[in-house]
This record gives sequence, structure tokens and C-alpha cells, in this order.
Amino acid sequence: MNDTIPDNHHVVRYCTPMNVENGLPKSTAFSIKNHPYLSVNWLEYFNQNNFASAVQCVRSELKNNLKLSKNGLFVKLHIATAKKIIFDKHNHSLSFKKKPYPNSPSHAGVFGYNSIVVEIELANMIKANDIFPGL
Repeated sequence: MNDTIPDNHHVVRYCTPMNVENGLPKSTAFSIKNHPYLSVNWLEYFNQNNFASAVQCVRSELKNNLKLSKNGLFVKLHIATAKKIIFDKHNHSLSFKKKPYPNSPSHAGVFGYNSIVVEIELANMIKANDIFPGL
């Protein structure tokens, strides 16, 4: 089974309130802690007509296992863009792989980095149309 998510797809990361400043994610929101990868959710898994609907599906999937907050954020990354920027600027090859859990089939991981410069770069990629409310 191929577990790689296509480059033209998107993932979303939930940022807790402590990882949000002035309505934007801090670089710490992209920090890998105690895992070999950054946990994200694959938006196209839900086959929705728009990103807001797909993010709502992620909220529904996560609400029983993660404390979501109105002061938190979901932030969207386009896989090909993230891979290109990180490789071009920092020579890291990111990979985005499906890592489904029984209660979170859209769960995925971003692999290939453990550097604060990559965390900062990922945070800096986020624009206003990439941000969705935590609740």
C-alpha cells in the first residue's frame, strides 16, 4: 500500500492557543515532540467541496481525543508548496504520509525534519486563507 499523500493535496495542523500569537501560528506549532513526525490531517481524505467543510470533518474526527479551543487554529499546508520551499531554502526533503488511527482515519504525518528553521519556515508559509477557527 502506498502511504504517500499526493503532492497536489493539503494537510491541516491544529495549533493550540499557546501556539498562536496575533491570530497566526507560532513556529512551535510545527515542533516535533516525542514522535518521528509532525501530526496533521489529510483534507482530501474527506472528499468535500471546499476546505472549510473538510476542516469541519477534521474537527468532528478530533473532538473526542483532542481538546479543541475557540482560541486555537487549524492551519492548512499545500504539500507541493511546503516540500518545494523547505527543500529550496533548507535542503530538507519533507514527506507527507498517511498514518491513520482507528478513530482518526485522516491522520497523517510530516516526516523529514527536526530543525527549528523548518518549523519557522512552515509557520511563515501560513497566509490568511490558510487559517480556520479551532471551533
